[in-house]
Amino acid sequence: MCWSTARCRPHWRTGYAISTASRSSRRAQRPGHVVRICVPLNSGINAFLMCAILSMTMPDRRVRPVFGDHAQKPFRAIAVSAMLLLVGMAGLAFAGIYWSTHQSDQISVARQLRVAQLAIDVSLDELALQQETVAIWDDAATKLADPHPPQTWLYDNIGSWLHRIFKHDEVFILDSSDRPIQSVSQGRLVSNRRFMAVRKDLLIIIDGARGRRDVPNGRHDRNIARPLHEHTTVRTTARATHDTHLMLVDGRPAAASAMMIKPSTPGYVRQPNGSPLLVSVRYLDGNFLADLSARHLIDAPRFSRVDNARDGEQSLLLRTEWRQNFGYLIWHPELPGTKILHTLIPLNAFVLLALGAFISALAFRLSKSMHSLATTQTEASYRSFHDPLTGLPNRSLLKLRIDKALAACTPHQPIWLMMIDIDRFKEVNDTLGHLAGDQLIRKFADRLVALLPPGNVVARLGGDEFAVLLAENWTASTVRSFCDDVRGLFDRPFDLAESQVFASASVGTARAAGGVDEVELMRRADVALYRAKDDGRNCARPYASVMDAKTRRRSILNSELRRALEEGELAVWYQPEHAASGGVVGFEALLRWHHPVHGLLTPGEIIPVAEETGLIGPIGDFVIHEVARTAAQWPQAFFAVNLSPVQFRTEGFADRLLSVFLDAGADPRRIELEVTERVLLDDSPAIHRTLLRLRGAGFRIALDDFGTGYSSLGYLQRFRVDKIKIDQSFVARMEDSAGTRAIVGAIIALGHALDLTVTAEGVETSRQADILVAAGCDELQGYFFSAAQPMIDLARPALSHFAA
Repeated sequence: MCWSTARCRPHWRTGYAISTASRSSRRAQRPGHVVRICVPLNSGINAFLMCAILSMTMPDRRVRPVFGDHAQKPFRAIAVSAMLLLVGMAGLAFAGIYWSTHQSDQISVARQLRVAQLAIDVSLDELALQQETVAIWDDAATKLADPHPPQTWLYDNIGSWLHRIFKHDEVFILDSSDRPIQSVSQGRLVSNRRFMAVRKDLLIIIDGARGRRDVPNGRHDRNIARPLHEHTTVRTTARATHDTHLMLVDGRPAAASAMMIKPSTPGYVRQPNGSPLLVSVRYLDGNFLADLSARHLIDAPRFSRVDNARDGEQSLLLRTEWRQNFGYLIWHPELPGTKILHTLIPLNAFVLLALGAFISALAFRLSKSMHSLATTQTEASYRSFHDPLTGLPNRSLLKLRIDKALAACTPHQPIWLMMIDIDRFKEVNDTLGHLAGDQLIRKFADRLVALLPPGNVVARLGGDEFAVLLAENWTASTVRSFCDDVRGLFDRPFDLAESQVFASASVGTARAAGGVDEVELMRRADVALYRAKDDGRNCARPYASVMDAKTRRRSILNSELRRALEEGELAVWYQPEHAASGGVVGFEALLRWHHPVHGLLTPGEIIPVAEETGLIGPIGDFVIHEVARTAAQWPQAFFAVNLSPVQFRTEGFADRLLSVFLDAGADPRRIELEVTERVLLDDSPAIHRTLLRLRGAGFRIALDDFGTGYSSLGYLQRFRVDKIKIDQSFVARMEDSAGTRAIVGAIIALGHALDLTVTAEGVETSRQADILVAAGCDELQGYFFSAAQPMIDLARPALSHFAA
């Protein structure tokens, strides 16, 4: 065989010559350069492979076969050999197919055996779980405590309901002495003689539920007097007591369960004579078989007391947990391997043709795969430079854009980098879930992209952090204005998960006009962002070199806070809360740190450090003891103290807090506990019990920073609070934003509608105070009235109007 564009002589009498010629030479109709590669006769397959290699490595040349006279016979021999090889390979392939289809049948049958057994086991656990919906119920326990239980109510709400909804074939309600109160069979009310007819069969589970059998719990039982089985599959709650088994009932295979009827609220109904009993039976040879077929694709199932499976049928031995055989489940198994084999048999004659078609298809698929690979590489490249949630450029692409912008910037045309962080974003994730958090990220990204002029870059760096690269004709004043516009995007609430969320943003900016690299520019913007957060969030701060000193200072404070707590450098000062009509109504306790080097530090600097070092709990306890001591010294005054979520999650916190105030001689009724929305939204039973315990002891509950998170009517109605405090970020924006004034007015109206006191924090100007008083705010607090001071400095003038 010869591969050429011209006449070719084989180099060996029996061999192949592979030749190539330039395409350009053919187009010019002149002989081209010919390259001949000779392949020995016994390497026919290698010739084909060599051709493929040449086609890929020399794309400017065309390779084609030419059969010379000397190569004809050897090629026919090789062709026959190749055909025989293909036939042999086809035979092996069919042998493999036969073996694999047989294995597939065996695996399918084994799977169906497991599915059938699991379906029966699950039916037991579902039977008990379905019973619990009516057996652990205050109403059911109350009705059955009546000496003459209402038969119609029992039938409608228990017997008929279990049959209608869950297809229970028989339902029996027994009194505390196991006498039948009501019997329901196939959804119809029947005589209690029906129970007496099957009582002997059901006695074993009745005794088990009553605890009269001294045997361990089975896999489907839950008896509170005994530990659960080590391989238990029960799905009922710990309030349920039941005995659930496979057994013969009236000579029929059945899943049967006996469950104690108890109130869902402990102590709701007295049962001095013991609990009634609910017994349910679902026969396995009834509608259970139809459900088994529909839900688990078990074909034509039937039940038999003996193994009489016919050809093409499969049987499963059914046993009780006491290892007693009571019958067989028989069905037509699905045999996918046999079906496949029957389908393939008619195709045997076309195997060789199919192999040829397969090779052609393989070549086509290879070409298509190469195209698909190129497309995939393009998509992968896009994904590596873009955020999957928002489609915005990610950190990697932003760095490239910053490098490019830095290379082009000049002192007369600087660039600016903004870092934006959504305030308290973690609270949205924790309370509404990550889906709502993702919605907030996407919606803010959409608003930000719509706001940004063309020619600039907005990127998402991860979490709730965004960056904006301003690279064309920006000045310090236009950047400040744009920062205000970005924060203004949060004036409108975000609709998330059927709730409205009010949020805010902190912004840090950094300028570059040469002399810095991408890493330094991003670091400076980050430092400015953290300064904005330290300054109370919901503000924008440009980078200044003095901020680096503050960053180093914060690192030093991290290492010194524990020493400060131990050596008494922390103190509690108090800021008055003023009534809108005038006069002091109470004092909020605020933490101060008398640092020997940095002077007096406020909670804005202390609390982040305490959270980082894990000292928020001990510091909170310190504040509580100080407030208790001060409240005892000034019994006529009201005091407010902030509590952290960490304290609320501590076991026994309510009792310990009450003990601190009582031991100090303070009246809990004059203490107001300020909590954040995050505490209420935790909605755990422990948090709920803690709040009820504190309110029961006389403490007032105030909701701090209201409006910055998930401001929902739901928890205001579910948890009884006495006061809501409008976050200072809203107060700060009232003078310049009509939208913010409307939000504040809505919060005040909401508080009054719920009969709550409304306090505004962070009042710093007379204009802010006038707006709040006009809107109906009850109490005001902030530097406009008084800064926080030691109690001894505030006591006499501030307490002069309090009653003794």
